Amino acid sequence: MPRWSLILASSTKESKGVIEDHNIEWEDFCIAAPQIIEAMGRANWLPEHIQMMSNFWANLQEHPFRSSGVPFKQKSLLVYQAEQRQMWHIAITNPHSGYNLSIINEVLLMDMKEWLFWEECTQTELPGESFVSNPLSSISIC
Repeated sequence: MPRWSLILASSTKESKGVIEDHNIEWEDFCIAAPQIIEAMGRANWLPEHIQMMSNFWANLQEHPFRSSGVPFKQKSLLVYQAEQRQMWHIAITNPHSGYNLSIINEVLLMDMKEWLFWEECTQTELPGESFVSNPLSSISIC
């Protein structure tokens, strides 16, 4: 008996418990990745694609940003993962357009880190407050 079945998307309601990839916590990511790899095998993915995804997620978990202790660096790995995985799925549908996702593009990752850094700064800045309002005040990371 199959462990899954197909149903029309229009006949289902969106789950309120679904968390988008870029918003997942690292602990949940580390739990989910091996489960997804196992599901890929059950879904008869090509072995080289399964290995590539496994290497991709392992490389992210071993990246220096992961152990940095800086939240926006860690978050940049998760957002990078979500975007690159989605782009790989689009690219793979075209002949000879796939690429090795397991090789981390450090330039894109640094761009993501910088974007998240400035996003954090603009969200925490109070209206009308400048980055340097008083040279004698405490220094923030922004």
